[in-house]
Amino acid sequence: MFDFTVYNNTRNGMKKLIFLVVIGFAAWYYHENHGFEFLYDFDINDYRITDKYRS
Repeated sequence: MFDFTVYNNTRNGMKKLIFLVVIGFAAWYYHENHGFEFLYDFDINDYRITDKYRS
């Protein structure tokens, strides 16, 4: 008999792994082509948000 629970868990694990690889590659590709500008913008926005909550 074929154990379907193991098969399903393996398939979900592979989906997660592929998803992470795709996200990682996209982030690396974006970084290679655009540098850190988007991180800089994100930090400024993040700081504004935290500043609002502080006051």
